[in-house]
Amino acid sequence: MKNFSYFLIYLILIIQNQFSLSSDNSIQKMVIQVPIASIFTEPTEILDLNKPYFLDDDLSTHNTQVIYGDYVLEKISENGWSKIIAIQQPNYNRRTKEWNYCEGWIESKNLKNINEFSSKNLIISSLWANIYSEPNNLKDPMFKLPIASYLDGKQINKNWWSVSLLNNTQGYIKSCDVRELNKTKEKSIPQLRQDIAETAELFLNQPYVWGGTSAFDTDEKKIITGVDCAGLVGLTYKSFGIKIPRDSHPQYAKAKPILHGKDLQPGDLAFLKQEKHNYERVSHVMIYIGDQMFIESTGKKGVYGTQKVSAKNRFGKELSEIYNEDIAEDKEANQRFKLCFGSFLNNPEDIAQMMDQTIKI
Repeated sequence: MKNFSYFLIYLILIIQNQFSLSSDNSIQKMVIQVPIASIFTEPTEILDLNKPYFLDDDLSTHNTQVIYGDYVLEKISENGWSKIIAIQQPNYNRRTKEWNYCEGWIESKNLKNINEFSSKNLIISSLWANIYSEPNNLKDPMFKLPIASYLDGKQINKNWWSVSLLNNTQGYIKSCDVRELNKTKEKSIPQLRQDIAETAELFLNQPYVWGGTSAFDTDEKKIITGVDCAGLVGLTYKSFGIKIPRDSHPQYAKAKPILHGKDLQPGDLAFLKQEKHNYERVSHVMIYIGDQMFIESTGKKGVYGTQKVSAKNRFGKELSEIYNEDIAEDKEANQRFKLCFGSFLNNPEDIAQMMDQTIKI
C-alpha cells in the first residue's frame, strides 16, 4: 500500500509539473551534446581534476550528471551557465514530499537547442564506445561516448551501425557496443535480469564519485567521471532503456518490496537505512547479481569504489536469514542499518512503462 500511494503521488505531481512547464514559454528544450556533463547546485568554478574526487566534501555542489543524448529543459542562461531541469531523472524530495526532477546548473556549452524530443533506437552498452568517421576500426576514432548514451542509427551490416550525431554529421559505431532498444523490450524477464547483473559487473573497481552517474575514464582529465551508489544502479538500468529515480531513497520509494531475502533475483536491489538516520531514510543501495552476491559503489572508509560483496560479509547473515526491514550490522564499518529489499523487474507492463521514451511537457 505504501508503494502504491507513492506511485499515485508520483503520477499526479509529474502531471502537475508537466502542465506547469508546458505553460512557460521561456523554457528551452535542450539536448546534451558532450559525452558527460556535471550538474551543480550552483555555478561552480572549474575544479582541480588532477586529483580523484571520492568524497562528498570534495564535491559538495556536485548534484548529478547527464550524458550524451539526454534531454533537459533550460530555465535560465547567464554568464556561461544554464539552470536546467533533468527531465529524464525523476526524484523525490523527502522534505516537501513531492516528486519532481533533478535540477541545477550546467555549463551552457554542453547544451544544444532542439525543437522537439524524439525517441532513439540505440543505446550504448559498453562502458565506452568509439565513434568513427567510417566503418573501419583501423582508423582513429573521432571521439568516444559512455555507456547509456542514446543514439539514432541504422545498421549497415552485422558489424557496424551508422549513427546520426548531434553535430549534424554521420558517424559509425561497432555493433558490439550498442543495444537495440526494441529488442531489449522483447527480452524475457529472466534474461533481462541476468543481463542487468552482468552489466553492473562492468563497473567493478571503478572509483566512487559523489553525484556521479557516468562510466569512469582513466584518460579523461577535464571532466568528472564515476558513479555513486544510486548512480551505479540508475546507469545500469538506463543502459537497457529503463528509467528509474535518480537517488537511493526515491528508488526505494518506487520499487516494489520483496518480503524475504531468499526471494531476491538478479537485478533486484537492497536498500540500507542507517541507524544514525534513525532508520528513516535510505542512504545506500546495492544491486543483487545472484549467488548471495551484491555489487555496490561505496564511499565508506577504505573502499571508495565499486565492489562485489557477499550477503554474509556485508550484512552478517545469509539472505535466507534476512526478512525485509530486518536490522543488520556492518561490523567492519561499525554501522547498524535496516535492510530493505525491492524490485523494478517483476511486472512486464511496469518494465515497458519505464522503457517508454515519450516525454510530455
